[in-house]
Amino acid sequence: LADRMQHSPWVEAALQSQLKGLNVRFRDMGVSGDTVKNRPRSKGFSSEEDYLRHVAPSVIFMMFGYNESFAGPGGASEYEKQLVDLVEQYRSLRKKEGVDARVVLFSPIAYEITGDPHLPDGTKHNLNLAAFAEATKRVAEATGATFVDLYTPTSKLFASR
Repeated sequence: LADRMQHSPWVEAALQSQLKGLNVRFRDMGVSGDTVKNRPRSKGFSSEEDYLRHVAPSVIFMMFGYNESFAGPGGASEYEKQLVDLVEQYRSLRKKEGVDARVVLFSPIAYEITGDPHLPDGTKHNLNLAAFAEATKRVAEATGATFVDLYTPTSKLFASR
């Protein structure tokens, strides 16, 4: 989702419409296939720490959980620990620069079950995604981050079609 937002920046557009005149800037660091602990990059690509220092955000949006959800609900507790560590790592990096950065954690979206016989059913995957959305919410509560639940509304939207 974060990677695709480079092409359809709905969050940025919504925020910009409410923050007129405040010189708000966005840098999308998301890449398809990323997980909290694994971000494969080409040789020579800046480390996430270096890029975070370069971009120098005061607010950090984080979107994880979808790729991790393929581990099943049993993987949610490890994901939760890893995400807490990452939130703390990013905050610490920003504090070294004198910035008390806010963190916003977005849950994964639901999987749309379309009935297309060429696509997976998705019922089991939505159970996994629900577990990871809840884990993301717990991380937000534990770290004082803001939580944005994308799973519940997308699940309801997809069910209404």
